Amino acid sequence: MPRYRHHSLGELISTICFFGVAVYLTLSGFDWKDQGDLFRAWISWFAALLCYLGAIRFRLAQLAMNIQQRQRRKNAAK
Repeated sequence: MPRYRHHSLGELISTICFFGVAVYLTLSGFDWKDQGDLFRAWISWFAALLCYLGAIRFRLAQLAMNIQQRQRRKNAAK
């Protein structure tokens, strides 16, 4: 199995930025909700969700590769 852990410093910085912006957008969504603007709150929370997914993008890619490998092994065994 090949090694995929060759992430650079830039990738680490962008991951931290994704996570930081996600936290900010989550809190911002709660502020919008407290002000009574539910539409902006939901938009903020949706953007926060996308940022959280961006922060875990390498884990998601690893999960997708594992699923593909299992599918290939399963198909090869048939």
